[in-house]
Parts: sequence; C-alpha cells; structure tokens
Amino acid sequence: MKRLPPGSGGKLFTAALFAIAGPGLAIYAFATAKDAVSDNAAMWTRIAGAVLGAFFLLVAYVIFRKVFPPKARHLKVRLSGAEARRGGTIDARLEVSRASGDPIELGLVCTEYYDVEKTNYSSNSGSTTYRDTDDAIAYEDWRPVTGTGSVHNVRFEVPESAPFSFKGSCLSFAWRVSARQPKKMRFDRATTVDVKVLP
Repeated sequence: MKRLPPGSGGKLFTAALFAIAGPGLAIYAFATAKDAVSDNAAMWTRIAGAVLGAFFLLVAYVIFRKVFPPKARHLKVRLSGAEARRGGTIDARLEVSRASGDPIELGLVCTEYYDVEKTNYSSNSGSTTYRDTDDAIAYEDWRPVTGTGSVHNVRFEVPESAPFSFKGSCLSFAWRVSARQPKKMRFDRATTVDVKVLP
C-alpha cells in the first residue's frame, strides 16, 4: 500500500470537517429560515446557506484532491530500478493504453515537506499556535511525450546537488516519477511511481 505524504492526515481531517460543515450549514439555514422576519429575509437566509454550504464542500474537495489527485488509469509508468544515486540516471518507461488526445508529460519530481508554525485567532482576542506541514517543489524535470506510439522511454538525470530522499520529523524529501495530463482550472490526472534517491 502506498504511503501518504507527510501532513496528509491533518489535511484529510480538515477536509472531513469542511465536508460535514457544508451540508450542516445549509440544513441549519433552511431550518431557521422560517423564523425570519420577512419572506425576503427567509429567501436570503436560504441562499446564503446554500452558497456557503457549496463553498465548504468545494474547499473539502480541493483539500482531498491535494492528497489524492485524480488517476490517469490509461497511463502506466515503469522504472528501471526503485533507487538511484545523485548524479546518476533513472530510466522510465511510459505505456499508454488509450489515446485521449490530451498532451502527456513525464517528469522526475522531488517534493519538500516542511513543518511551519501557524496561529489561530479566536473571537475573544485569544490565539493558539499549532504545527502544520507545507510542501514545495524542490526539483522537477518535465518532458513532453511526443509521437503516437503506445510506449515511450525517457532517461532522467538526478542532479548531484539535488536533495536525497529523507523522512524526518520536521523535514522530508520525496522523489517520484509521474506521468500527467495537464488540465486548465482542474487537477491534473496523473500516475506516479515513487523512487528513492540515495546520497
């Protein structure tokens, strides 16, 4: 079973809260609309509940997709090996089982996960600090897949100065080879294979 990236547990918990709060807010708005001072106020209460409920569900979906991006099931990535050294190479083989007409990219990516301190402010002027996990791209090399064949071979070079795979309590680096179909205003469909980069 594939391991989730660092910080995924907190993101999924937040997504669940938004997913529960969205319908709950809409139900509450519709239930209390009958107590409004006028029909016009009742209408706006229902509209506000529906809009905010939909917005909360959208936020939940976005957070969920950051942890579980949509899969490109017609793309399969195979690697020459599960490990590579900095300064070495990684041979990737992409198999396309169904032509969709959308552009395809194959890339070598390193993601950095790091802990940050964040602050929550309450309505009574109080505040609490907590630790959260952010991520950033430490290295990426994307290649457009050209040609109409169903099999494509690409060799990637791992820079000698690039970070190696590491999982710490506050800082981690994770490498992967991904095939994706870039989408405008949507999440890219992708297939990913993890790779370990040694020092």
